[in-house]
Amino acid sequence: MLRIIVDVNFHPERRLQAIHKGRNGAIPLTRHRARLALDEELHHDETLLGDLEVLGIDRGVVAERMPSPAVASLVGSQYYWLRHYHPLTFLGYVAVMEGYPPTPELIETLVERTGYPRTAFQTFAEHAELDPGHRDHLDRFVDSLTLTPAQEAVLAISAMTTAEFATRALEERLER
Repeated sequence: MLRIIVDVNFHPERRLQAIHKGRNGAIPLTRHRARLALDEELHHDETLLGDLEVLGIDRGVVAERMPSPAVASLVGSQYYWLRHYHPLTFLGYVAVMEGYPPTPELIETLVERTGYPRTAFQTFAEHAELDPGHRDHLDRFVDSLTLTPAQEAVLAISAMTTAEFATRALEERLER
């Protein structure tokens, strides 16, 4: 799914530069796309659908369900900023979602608190295994950019918003 978001919103580079020309300084993020190892993000949607099937949720009805307010806020804020403000906001989202992978302890807590079988957390388990080095990689990537203080603030606000709404989304699940 991440690859789809990046391909739809970051390509072609000239389109982005035209959209953001004169606004917050265009940063040619697409030339760095390969360095972000986005291919590792492919097919996580299928794994997540498999997790939901373990819980008895048919993958055919998943797309028909209205996302929770917290999930809509998490994704919606990033979508809006990416499309209507600056693509740099996406890196704040990625910094949180990829930089702080679930730990085995978190997965165990979710299993205990939800009562769901461990097999329903395959997506989390894969991220726990694949993502530990992503934070360092992203930090090096961001450090390679020449950002203004305003652009650094954009990253920080996006990251803080991501952390807030991701926490709310998890809390919604734990309260059920």
